[in-house]
Amino acid sequence: MHLRRQHLMTLLNALYSEGVTTLTVEHPSPQIDTLLRIDLGDDATATVRFPTPLDEYRETREQIQLEHGDAPYSDLPDPHEFVAALTGCGLVELANREAVDEYLEQVCYPAIEAGDAPLMIGIDANIFPWGFPEQLGIDHVTGAEDAKGRTPTNGYALSNGVVEELRWQYTQHHADALVAAFGDEFERLAEQPGGAKRAGRLGIRAYQSLIATRNVDLVHSEKGDSAIVDGYVRYDEAHYKEPLLLSNDRGFINQATEAGLAAQRLAFKSTLPHRTSVSWRTVAEALYSLAMQFGVVRLPKVTLYGVWTEKDDQHWRNDEVDITFRGSQSSVRRPIVRHRRIATEYDRLM
Repeated sequence: MHLRRQHLMTLLNALYSEGVTTLTVEHPSPQIDTLLRIDLGDDATATVRFPTPLDEYRETREQIQLEHGDAPYSDLPDPHEFVAALTGCGLVELANREAVDEYLEQVCYPAIEAGDAPLMIGIDANIFPWGFPEQLGIDHVTGAEDAKGRTPTNGYALSNGVVEELRWQYTQHHADALVAAFGDEFERLAEQPGGAKRAGRLGIRAYQSLIATRNVDLVHSEKGDSAIVDGYVRYDEAHYKEPLLLSNDRGFINQATEAGLAAQRLAFKSTLPHRTSVSWRTVAEALYSLAMQFGVVRLPKVTLYGVWTEKDDQHWRNDEVDITFRGSQSSVRRPIVRHRRIATEYDRLM
């Protein structure tokens, strides 16, 4: 069964209605095992625990490389990528969130009516897949207006040099080594992007979505930090618009700042918290992110595939995952089908 990202709440509702209030999100390999442990509350909040410290995850990943080779090792996100995805979906806070908020408060909400230049967000490749502008509240459509009705920003200035850095994700692989290392679930990952390449594919999907739904200027440059910064300098000089660059790369931010551009680094934590409290919606976003990062994750009664052999461009455009039901789980399947039908009809009417 295919389910769109925005409809993953129906899975949580179905499990909860069947009395499943504690969810373990597991990688099929017993070496990796539990990624998250989630307690669903009855007030639309959830407590999420991180049972595996990052250092332990790193060591396990390296052990898998020794035992099974480079392909399974590369299919697993490295610890930095893992934290990036958890941060992007809202489970983990930015390491420098206070500094980020202070900076954005200074530069956002331009007074266009008073002559300020429109502020246009530029996104580096290393954070493109994870939707940080919306999470930070600075997207010009979803971000809250200030007391004078000003939006935090006025659109996006997206570099084709950054987009080209995301396109390496199209390399595809056979799944034999993954099956040998992780189990039969990985047979379905053949001919799909593997490992970090899936994040690249998500970045391309995010780019396409912004082009289709937001006010976007295209900034021309070659690949590489220096070329991309130079492209934004030319854009800044040629238009009465100011780019605001976001990146996890300290060197990129330093180059941009030295060139006179507005720029802010988004730093990720080096450790995971023991637990956190979030909304069910954030949990649903986390399930999507983990299914995409790891390719396959197991929950009680169901298995989520972020990619599968038949996944095509339309599935990617729809942000779909595939759900398989383990054993005789019609009691979970029925409410998902019913709620998905309602949600799909609602989306059509809206």
